[in-house]
Amino acid sequence: MRWSRVVLAGVSVIFGIMVWSLPSFFNRNAPLDPAYRTMNEIGSCCIYPFLYVHATFIKPYHMLCHGLEQYGDLLRKHEKLSESYNALQGNYIALQATATYARDVEKELEWFKKRFDTVTGHIVPVMGIHCSERQHTMLIEGGTSQGFEKGMIVLADNLLVGKITTVYPWYSVVQLITDPASCVSVYGVGSGAHGIVRGTGSQENLCLERVDHLSPVQERELLLSSGDGLVVPRGYGVGLVEQYSSDGLYYTGSVKMLQRITDLKTCLVFDRNNFLKRS
Repeated sequence: MRWSRVVLAGVSVIFGIMVWSLPSFFNRNAPLDPAYRTMNEIGSCCIYPFLYVHATFIKPYHMLCHGLEQYGDLLRKHEKLSESYNALQGNYIALQATATYARDVEKELEWFKKRFDTVTGHIVPVMGIHCSERQHTMLIEGGTSQGFEKGMIVLADNLLVGKITTVYPWYSVVQLITDPASCVSVYGVGSGAHGIVRGTGSQENLCLERVDHLSPVQERELLLSSGDGLVVPRGYGVGLVEQYSSDGLYYTGSVKMLQRITDLKTCLVFDRNNFLKRS
């Protein structure tokens, strides 16, 4: 209460001095009375401490508060910019990973497509076909003189015909996929089910075995070589599923050949080892 009275008294004095000096303020042309001049000087002396305190403490304090507010705004903006930067950096990483994966996929597709390029194979005529209950073989022109080796695969319009089992200087013997001893790993184009196709001794049908009961095949589904076991490369036609049944654990069925091998006049010979090497 004491300090409030002192402040109130000081304000009253200053207000009185200002009121006292108003006539001289509005009538500047009138000569100043010595009493007025004295009162003006006293008023200026009384106001100066307040102006000094305002300029020395209050104004810097307000500037400091304003600066702190601006600093807080800058911190909030910095946080938002940091979040945006992190989000953009994550998107950049995703784009770079996608681009790298796309390049890898493109190389993979180019590498995979090479197996369907007839330029990398040898087109040779069929010399003869022998089919019996125990053996299905085909004789083709070309042997060691053309660089043929045991294990090369034989195709006809991207359909799997068989593989070379015996090589002579001028001709080779091919084991057909219809041979009872032939076995090819396959997968269904529609279902993705994997299984094994065996020769039955028939020139038109094959036997489908070892298809998991959790991945049932579909009727009229196209079967392609899966490349499992590295015997036959992936992606060549084998046949169409005619019918199938389940024994509770595996599916078995009949597969129809896509082309009669006995009607072939020429075939394509590939070295399967080239498909295992990626450039």
